[in-house]
Amino acid sequence: MELQETQEYLKNNLSGFIACAVVDTEHGMPLVATSIDPNLDLSVPSGFFTEAFLAAVRAFEMTDWGVLREVLIPGDPNTVVMFSLKDGAYYQNICVSSKTPLGMVRAVFNKIRKDLEKELP
Repeated sequence: MELQETQEYLKNNLSGFIACAVVDTEHGMPLVATSIDPNLDLSVPSGFFTEAFLAAVRAFEMTDWGVLREVLIPGDPNTVVMFSLKDGAYYQNICVSSKTPLGMVRAVFNKIRKDLEKELP
């Protein structure tokens, strides 16, 4: 499964889907992204979410709390979940309706996680 296919899988299998992107944490830029709004440029929110993701990674490192696996940013009416990939070099950003169960987001993402990580540089 290619990177773009993984994002389309998320789009097609998550109720309440808004947008998703695989983001390089070094540059804060999406490698691949998709959205229900074809005019939405995901590079801007990806840059800001990268700052939040890296802050959480640093907090875990400084406190020796273990390995950061995901960051959850609940909002109204949407929620963002960021899943760490390749030891934090990348992350999968998924934005869904706040009514979408988090267990569903995790389950759908975990179905493609291995394929996704194989495709990353």
